[in-house]
Amino acid sequence: MKEFSDALSKTSNRSPGPDKITKRMITSLSDANLYKVLGLFNDLWYSSSVPVDWRLAKFIPILKPGRKPEDVSSYRLIALTSVLCKLFERIILARLLKFYMHNKFFPPFQAGFLPYKGCDSLSSVLLNKMLTARARRNLVYGISFDIQGAYDNVWHDGLLFKLLQSGNRGRIALWFYHFLRDRKAFVSLRGTSSAFFRHDRGVPQGSVLFPIMFFRVYARYFGGDT
Repeated sequence: MKEFSDALSKTSNRSPGPDKITKRMITSLSDANLYKVLGLFNDLWYSSSVPVDWRLAKFIPILKPGRKPEDVSSYRLIALTSVLCKLFERIILARLLKFYMHNKFFPPFQAGFLPYKGCDSLSSVLLNKMLTARARRNLVYGISFDIQGAYDNVWHDGLLFKLLQSGNRGRIALWFYHFLRDRKAFVSLRGTSSAFFRHDRGVPQGSVLFPIMFFRVYARYFGGDT
């Protein structure tokens, strides 16, 4: 129950997914019913099953500032997915981080999406390098790049292979496999919804797990340490 409670406290109270279950609804449950939800999570974990609703996304188009509303490219799609699924993902994420941190999987200068680290951690390192170079009258070279469509072009089999290669096997790898396959989505705008369509390319937008899975596991093996 501690894993469940910790994950629930970190889950944001945002718009619900297509199942319309909100965080407030979950936190309003009695202890007995919370244990029932935990029992459901355990059943899904031991069977490596992923409910259909957890593989369904509701896309809301948001017009970008200063863009033409009649142009399709002027919209940014926001994906709403199941809060219960995000809660379950946070439990898995905590276990993954514990495994990777214990095995010292991440290089010391990786900071994004890791506990007790962030952009300010690397900013402090960079500032120290710059001040040291200035004092010694040396130069500091910096390189930055942006990967266009990074999440949309993730190779599923490659991601699963790298998950196995990083030391995670068995039930967790099988759960990831089922989580990624047969995903569907629909677009909702001003009370009107489109038909369902396949959305199993890349990694799920709005997922709790995949920022660390992509940037810290997948990209590490395919692009080297970053």
